[in-house]
Amino acid sequence: MTNIPTWVSSYLRSMIIVMLVVTISVIGFSQPSYAGLVIRGGTCSAQAFINGADSDMSGYITDLSVNYTDETTKKEDFWQFRPLTASGQDFNQYCVATSDQIEMKGGVLRADRLPGNDLHYLLNGKAKEIAKVLTRYPMFSELHIME
Repeated sequence: MTNIPTWVSSYLRSMIIVMLVVTISVIGFSQPSYAGLVIRGGTCSAQAFINGADSDMSGYITDLSVNYTDETTKKEDFWQFRPLTASGQDFNQYCVATSDQIEMKGGVLRADRLPGNDLHYLLNGKAKEIAKVLTRYPMFSELHIME
């Protein structure tokens, strides 16, 4: 029996691992995708997001309160999934993005369901990047359409 060089053995082991990972992801054991809408009430800016969450010196925010639904990715449907103020009123404006847009900017959503709000999630990421996609929607002139 011949000895296989160490580098060949390592290469073959690596290839087997890669093939297993690809196979597992193809048959459905990969992490689920969160295609849906992310909605935040209030001012839509990096500074507002920093003020509304824990943050570090680099502008990375932790635990920004948002609502998330996987029922739609249509921004015009945000109204039925919007968060309300503590007193049950609408915010003066809403920030809306698809979860794919948030993820593309490095944002991470984590479920944090609250009594009376099963859609409550926490958002982590760079405030400056998230603010590029989690933007004001709709403009005030469009609000009358949804009433």
